[in-house]
Amino acid sequence: MRVQPSSQDLELTARAVLVLRARGANSWTDAEFIAVMRARMTAPVKGLLEFLGSCGLLENEGAGWRLSRAGEDAFGRLAAEDWSPYAHALLASGAYEGELARLLEGAAEDGDRLRCPLAALPRLAPRAGALLAWDPDLREGHDLVASLALLDTLLASSAMENAAEIPSWVQDNNTVGWRAELYSLRLERGRLGAKRVLHTSRDAGDGFGYDIETTGCKSRLIEVKGSRSAAMGFHLSRRELEVAREEPDRHELHFWGEIDLGRNPADEYAALRRDKYPVVIDDLAAAIEREKFKMQPRSWFLTEVSASSKAE
Repeated sequence: MRVQPSSQDLELTARAVLVLRARGANSWTDAEFIAVMRARMTAPVKGLLEFLGSCGLLENEGAGWRLSRAGEDAFGRLAAEDWSPYAHALLASGAYEGELARLLEGAAEDGDRLRCPLAALPRLAPRAGALLAWDPDLREGHDLVASLALLDTLLASSAMENAAEIPSWVQDNNTVGWRAELYSLRLERGRLGAKRVLHTSRDAGDGFGYDIETTGCKSRLIEVKGSRSAAMGFHLSRRELEVAREEPDRHELHFWGEIDLGRNPADEYAALRRDKYPVVIDDLAAAIEREKFKMQPRSWFLTEVSASSKAE
């Protein structure tokens, strides 16, 4: 899982960078950064600087760090006490996607905006909520009020960042499938808005037989498959087949082919969309019955036959 620094540590990190920037330092080492710290951080300094690097705000020069072009803009605005570009860059990193999703699910819609009491943020989204609240334009009295369009944009960027950062629980042979899953997540969020797209396999577990659920006018259960090849072929679990048969009107399969893990996910997503991916199969069970697909057993699960069963 990607590191999720606290808002307090990120604020302290930002203020230390501002001190170095005000002194005219073009780059600095970890030790020089620690020397300007005025409070103790709860996370290691090296990890925090690396996190800002993963957000595109800092660049590593081997012996030290310097602001990137995006960092120069964000910290220039921050020097004028405008924290929103800094906060948005942190939120788009992919580290806080789970919290943003919980905020979307738990907060109330107010037209095209999301409204949540500030007092509820520590429960729903302690880190992401605090970062959003840095932007005064997103606060109305005692409420956080953010446009759904902003959250959709942050989550769209987050999906692409997470596609590049394979989580530790994803096995090596599933990395292509993980990237495909996030491409479908990005696609559906763009179509429907993030609030109406649930990443079921991540947030609720992979035992449901599908990866993504959409809500709204038509509820859909989407199973996602990915391959390095353009030829359509994929593994299907017993549970996935059961759901396809039980929910023919809601089930949908997305197939993303020609995935190359060496490519930048955002660039690859755009290229695959131009190539008409994903291939969408609306009723997989019916397609199997029509023999559009040939099912081949690749493995068997064996259980010992009890003595009483043998006697019968």
